Amino acid sequence: FFDFVAKNNDVIEYAAPSISGNNITVKSGNKNIKTTSLEGTNYAYETVRNTHVTEGRFLDPTDTDTRQKVVLIGTYIYKELFNGQNAVGNILKINGEMFTVVGVLEEKSTSTASSQDDRVIIPYTSAKRMLKNATIRSYAVQAKSPALMTAAIEKLQAFLLSKLGNADSYNVFNQADLLTRINDTTKSQAILLGGIAAISLLVGGIGIMNIMLVSVTERTREIGIRKAIGAKRMNILTQFIIEAIVVSSLGGIIGVALGLGGSYAMGALMKIPTEPSYIAASISFGFSAFVGVFFGFYPANKASKLNPIEALRFE
Repeated sequence: FFDFVAKNNDVIEYAAPSISGNNITVKSGNKNIKTTSLEGTNYAYETVRNTHVTEGRFLDPTDTDTRQKVVLIGTYIYKELFNGQNAVGNILKINGEMFTVVGVLEEKSTSTASSQDDRVIIPYTSAKRMLKNATIRSYAVQAKSPALMTAAIEKLQAFLLSKLGNADSYNVFNQADLLTRINDTTKSQAILLGGIAAISLLVGGIGIMNIMLVSVTERTREIGIRKAIGAKRMNILTQFIIEAIVVSSLGGIIGVALGLGGSYAMGALMKIPTEPSYIAASISFGFSAFVGVFFGFYPANKASKLNPIEALRFE
């Protein structure tokens, strides 16, 4: 593959192979992490994947050519094993083999377990030997320029087809296409969830309206008495709208509490940090109060229009 890249350096700038391994044991002194992930690659990974180091250096061509036992560690590994001390130059045991730390990767997510910062990177030649001659299953390729992206993809597809003989045996895609797919999926999910939420609000609003209509019927004499002693239409209207807002707001508080609690519980269960949007929660609560006003207006208006004499006669 690298011969192909060299022959087509007019359109292809870099190519970074990737060999992955999971459940890798990493140890420094008497501290160890048993479930980190390992990735084998080369120096081009820094540019192609926009991954840099905050301390030390990245891999260089000599590391891969001579199968050097050097390693780059994520910030989670750095914090767990070195606790803020200098890591560069220290020995790290990976699956029992000794590697020298040459760099600390920049933070990509939240520096927690199972995040993008919970990993180690070594030369792919060393990874092949450590993972018992594992094969390279993917390459990240960078074109010379955005204008040459299509030409680079076409050459890659032609090369892979000539080597594998079957178009179903490989897949070539660019990050722009992947981002478009993710955005389309996100929009579809947002529409779906929005539809479900709209139906829930409609059902909840109708429920509030029915409850308020029953309340108006049961309290007809109370309304008549209030009007008889001087209560105005606006007083009755305001009273019942406030009651509708209280009912819907209680539902909103319960919903927000369940949402926040559920997100924290799932995060703790799956060991993934959660950061709920309190702005979204506030908007949701405000909307629930608006539903109370919207669906509570009709019963409140009906109550405010009752004739006091007829209301006092109501049994």
